[in-house]
Amino acid sequence: MSQEEPKKALYRRFVEDIINGGRYELIPEIFDPGYVDHSAQPGAPGGLGGVEAVFRMFRGGFPDVHFDIQTMLAEGDKVATRVTGVGTHGGPFMGIAPTGVTARWGSHGIFRVADGKIVEHWGQPDILALLVQIGGIPPSAGVGPPADTSHLTPHPDVPPADPHDPAMLAEHRRLTEWAHAVALSTGDVSLARTYIAADYVDHPPARPYQISVAGPESLIDDVREFRKAFPDLRADCVDMVAEGTQVCSRGIWSGTHTGDFFGIPPTGKTMEVQGMNFFRFADGQFVERFGTWDVLAMMQQLGLMPPPAGPPH
Repeated sequence: MSQEEPKKALYRRFVEDIINGGRYELIPEIFDPGYVDHSAQPGAPGGLGGVEAVFRMFRGGFPDVHFDIQTMLAEGDKVATRVTGVGTHGGPFMGIAPTGVTARWGSHGIFRVADGKIVEHWGQPDILALLVQIGGIPPSAGVGPPADTSHLTPHPDVPPADPHDPAMLAEHRRLTEWAHAVALSTGDVSLARTYIAADYVDHPPARPYQISVAGPESLIDDVREFRKAFPDLRADCVDMVAEGTQVCSRGIWSGTHTGDFFGIPPTGKTMEVQGMNFFRFADGQFVERFGTWDVLAMMQQLGLMPPPAGPPH
């Protein structure tokens, strides 16, 4: 067993026993007493009590909530995860009365493990997608659900012989850094058609617009539209977890809204939000991305939506 497998097993136990099974008494076995959730809202309880509070909130709103693990990457003391949550809105959630709607949303996270327990967490759920489905976002907000990518056929994944080959991971990290530091932060997409495969598939989160979701044009369109709205856009990649053909990146996006943003006139306000991506590579190119970023927080910071009625994760 590799040194990464126990970390993955710990996270899997967290999902199966605590989230899906509702066995909150197991929290002290999985989480360190000094656990820190860097994604917690101001005023939320910390430590082990905060873990229980978040999932009691979800079970209160979605009594049958169930999470499926789509991807886990482990490197060093961190595990990056991509999961999908499904649940029927049978109770109040973030101030929204039960609708009976069965909702589906994605969530990305990075967990740090030490001495066999989870000690830190950085998370980014697609709460906007969830709120859109249960009617928590008014139609006037102009926010739509994630683009339907079910008709797209992703490039086949070929697992490498060594999932932690240093040269391979270094190249994947370099491409990930290019996406943040060059393409997004400077607007230079001259190498997009070199670095992005023709059959590249993008799986974007819910957002107030839709763009292309396949091929190099997907990134090119995204960069151009964002930099038109936020000419000083900066995307700092602050963490990466790499394994095999994939890299999970955590970035901080910031900028001033001085241009039209898909029909939204400039507000002159600044935004700073977190985004997390799972990139997949083949033959030195991007071939697939599952992305989520805090669109809800961005809209709130720009004054386009009211603050949420409860913790957004």
